[in-house]
Amino acid sequence: MYLNTPNICNNNFPFFYMPYLTDFICIAYMQGCSFLALPNSIANTGIKPFIGVYFIALVVEIPLTFLVLVIIQKAAVLRKSGRLYAKLKQLNADNSEDDDIDSDAKGSENEKKFNDTEINFHLLSESFLPWFLQIAFDALCFGLLFNAEIANALSGSQVFGHLLRIKFKNILALFVWIEAFLLIFARRLLNLVIPIASLVRCIILLIMIIICFIVGHSVHHPIHNSWQRISSPFLICLVSIGGMARIMPYLANFVPFERKNLMYLILTTALAQCSVALFNILWVYAVVSVVPQTCHDIPSTFMIQNLTTENSHCDLTLLWGKNHGEIATNPLVKILTVYYVQYKWVASVVIGCLVLSTPMSFLANGMPLITLASGINEGIWHHYLPDEPVVISEHNQQVAKNSSNKKKRNFRLCMRLSEILLQVIIFTALYLICLFCPQAFYIFANYGASLASFLYSGIFIPILFYIATSKKYDDIEIPLPVSSMFRYVASILMVFYMAMAVVAILVTVKVIPD
Repeated sequence: MYLNTPNICNNNFPFFYMPYLTDFICIAYMQGCSFLALPNSIANTGIKPFIGVYFIALVVEIPLTFLVLVIIQKAAVLRKSGRLYAKLKQLNADNSEDDDIDSDAKGSENEKKFNDTEINFHLLSESFLPWFLQIAFDALCFGLLFNAEIANALSGSQVFGHLLRIKFKNILALFVWIEAFLLIFARRLLNLVIPIASLVRCIILLIMIIICFIVGHSVHHPIHNSWQRISSPFLICLVSIGGMARIMPYLANFVPFERKNLMYLILTTALAQCSVALFNILWVYAVVSVVPQTCHDIPSTFMIQNLTTENSHCDLTLLWGKNHGEIATNPLVKILTVYYVQYKWVASVVIGCLVLSTPMSFLANGMPLITLASGINEGIWHHYLPDEPVVISEHNQQVAKNSSNKKKRNFRLCMRLSEILLQVIIFTALYLICLFCPQAFYIFANYGASLASFLYSGIFIPILFYIATSKKYDDIEIPLPVSSMFRYVASILMVFYMAMAVVAILVTVKVIPD
């Protein structure tokens, strides 16, 4: 028997089916604020190796996204059919065929109580993994999203603090809690606002790229290319473009589970990944055409100005920014402001891009984070489903029905309140870490973020794919199936990402230079 599901998704967002909206949400999530720091990664390598490693990253990330979509389809069908939760509430402990039928029926009834729950990471782990791997997978996904959210909170508060000339800690609470409120209570609005903001940011970024190329044509300083130290840009490229596999469960909520729509979704996500790659390559190329890579590359004309001296001129280079944790826009703005006064207005464009990018990145990353929290909350509540009242005779049937409806309403209310409470706790923890432990976070982010990302892509996604496409789930028919050859693709991706995890460890311990 095959289990079909023509309409699994929550159809609350009809406007969201338009491909360009999905495309710009993907761009907003993947780009984040990382494009501002990407130029620093090529200080020792140059632009040609960067283009090469970005192409490799694109080749491996697109099939990874498709694997995630297959897993999502299988998990969604399991959930819709009631098979996922039927085992949680057995009517009795017997193993007879009648009992199995009753259990399946009750599982389907329990499922109706959660028919508006979104697809999320917890649903994937709950569908296919044993409990101990469920905990590990949920913790890893939560750590990845939470880590990125802290980075966005720190970046955003620092940008607004610099703009308002106050310490970032003085504006941190306002930045975090306004956006947390929007994420918890206004996600439907954000699904329309974020694509528009992402489009505006792409236009601003395109303007910055054009200006940088114009100035770079006047500078004519050489760009040095070297393949010897490509580990750092390679790891950064993989992490920056690898966000698609982490936002796919969220996007799947708004696409009808039909073959045509899922084809549009996978094509849209691939287009978004290619668009981000193109934007990032052009941006890095434009910046390096203006900002020198190292101190030895600084033009002699820069030394004439009062801005730089023999001891301080290196702060105009990408290498200095990389070593001191400074984004590449700082030397870019300084060079344009002092040496090319006709483009002084570009500084305002850069600030506008930063002001738009940081809150948008926080919101785009926060959506899969809070839906993961919702999934974990729901998974816990599934173990406390209220039993249906037993109807003994027709006389008390209406009374029993009213009692059942009241229990369901109370149950839903409690589940919703606990979901909001859990989300508030998450943002409270985020705020406290940003306020009291920013340095500890930076240490973890530098040494653990890329490793965690590769473990997610190299271990859990292939394992979930193997299980979801195993013989145990052969009776589950999905709208967009895959060939059995994709199991070999999953194996190749597993080997690749595990190798990248080893490289990340070696870079961390300084065995491989970054």
